[in-house]
Amino acid sequence: MVIGATIMTEKEFLSEVQELLQTDEVLSMDTHLPSLADWDSLSIMAMMAFLERNFGAKTTMADYKNIKDLREIVKMANITL
Repeated sequence: MVIGATIMTEKEFLSEVQELLQTDEVLSMDTHLPSLADWDSLSIMAMMAFLERNFGAKTTMADYKNIKDLREIVKMANITL
């Protein structure tokens, strides 16, 4: 974790992501992201900004190519919830 990074629980993370994606879908760490109507390139860019702003995690569009769920994003970004 980066000094000054946000500390949040899994529940807070899921709530933030739900707001970020502007979805009414109930999210879990295992939600299959590609099946969400709201998961697109703009959502990925918003996720990239969210991860950098809150956790100091720098990711690229290519990092999301094979991402299936939020658990994989947390692992890829090396975040501890």
